[in-house]
Amino acid sequence: MSIFNNLKIKHKILFIIGLNMFFFVLSGTFCYRALILLDNSQQQLITNTSAIYNQMNADMMHDALRADVYKALLLEDKGEVAQKAFRTEFNEHKASFQKSLEVLSELDINDSVKIAVHEVLPALNKYIVQSEQLIAFTFQKDSVQIAAGLIAFNASFDLLAEKMSVLSALISDSSEKQNASANGIVSFNKLLIVGILIASLCVMGGIGFRTARLLSEPILKAKDVLSELSLGNLMQITDSQYTDEIGEMNQALHTLVDNLSNIKGFATEVGNGKFDSNVSVFNNSGELGTALATMRQSLKTISEEENKRNWGNTGITQVNEILRSGNENFSILLDQVISFIIKYTQTNQGCISLVDSTNPQDLHLSIQACYAYNRKKYINKRIEIGEGLAGQVVLEKETIYLQEIPHDYIAITSGLGEATPKNILIVPMKVDEEVVGVLEVASLQIIPAHHIQFLERVCTNLGLHVSNENKNIQTRNLLEMTLQQKEALQSQEEEVRQNMEELYAIQEDVRRRESEYLQRIEELEQERTNHYQVQVRQVQGAFKEVL
Repeated sequence: MSIFNNLKIKHKILFIIGLNMFFFVLSGTFCYRALILLDNSQQQLITNTSAIYNQMNADMMHDALRADVYKALLLEDKGEVAQKAFRTEFNEHKASFQKSLEVLSELDINDSVKIAVHEVLPALNKYIVQSEQLIAFTFQKDSVQIAAGLIAFNASFDLLAEKMSVLSALISDSSEKQNASANGIVSFNKLLIVGILIASLCVMGGIGFRTARLLSEPILKAKDVLSELSLGNLMQITDSQYTDEIGEMNQALHTLVDNLSNIKGFATEVGNGKFDSNVSVFNNSGELGTALATMRQSLKTISEEENKRNWGNTGITQVNEILRSGNENFSILLDQVISFIIKYTQTNQGCISLVDSTNPQDLHLSIQACYAYNRKKYINKRIEIGEGLAGQVVLEKETIYLQEIPHDYIAITSGLGEATPKNILIVPMKVDEEVVGVLEVASLQIIPAHHIQFLERVCTNLGLHVSNENKNIQTRNLLEMTLQQKEALQSQEEEVRQNMEELYAIQEDVRRRESEYLQRIEELEQERTNHYQVQVRQVQGAFKEVL
């Protein structure tokens, strides 16, 4: 049965057809053999009938010849015409008698009948000779010869009668036995033919039923699974024991259900934000598998970008809180900012350098805050504009990122033997295309792109704050100068008052501009957040359409 199960459907059908043909041929063979036996029995019946007929005819001719002899004895007209008519009739009876015995000798009855026939023939010949002699004596009207011939005739008649009686008994007995045997054979063959037909029908019906069951059971199971799948339900499918097309269909359905289960798990993982799970759908191949894998990668990318964006927004918010803390000591404020930046970006060291514009003829960078290896560093260094990396950034007004720090770059160590950083990022602080300072960070690790973007945004806010601080310093310097002028020049009080008003106006304008800048920054951040949320909703809608 396992071999049959492993056959293809086409081969199963051919096997069933061949098996039915085998049983058909086998049944036909038995039926043909039975028909041959029936024909033999019929031929035997015909032979027996012919034997009985010829035996009866011989008995009749035996009596007819005796009657002819007695008729000759009693015949009154013994003329030539009468003799001729008599002899014609006598010869016909004699020929019929001989013909019957000849037929009996040729029939395939049994040996005893043939022996009896051969024993009858001499007695018949003698009987015919005695009959012809007696008839001749009768037509010659020889009374003495007639009396002697009549005695011999009766003796030959009795001998022939005895032989014919034995032959008749043998033929009758043989016919009865052969008829009984033939009738038994006919009955048996009829039952055999009926039995063969019934057995063939049962076998072919059983094969057809078994085959229909073998073909229909897996198809019905597959139908049930597909019906449940059409309702959105997943069923557990057992492995098929067949290797034909139905088994392959069952295996494909099993694979489909497994992949749909994977899609279910995939949807759950993605819905929970787990984009790095090892759930594979259709081996990440094919149209649907590729689309889902691409969607997961897109969602992962969007999620990572969102995390980076949230990370950057959170950092910007905290930097703004530091800048708004109201610390009047600007140097301490810068220390807090650089300390936060180094810790938040997980870099190793960094510093903030501002452009000293006290003397317009002597512009240069001055390091205002430095932080390395979790502690503040005190470094006083003057950097000329255009000198070194920091001075170059002031001139070019563009960010510089190097993954190999030059040998002449400042090295800051913790005293504990940490390795020298290999990556450096220098970002300009620009306000209306004017550089007011630079931010430098160095790290042992490669600085990610979103960290660079974050630091550029920090420098934008920090530049505004530095610019405002510079203007505040200028305002305070002007105020001090005005007070000195007031004490020195009382006569010019009105002019001084006007200058004071202008200074206050400038200060208000500076504050207003600072508030506008900060408000604009928050609006831009809100626009980015809203734009991202729209993208997320679009992707989620596309994901629902795919499912």
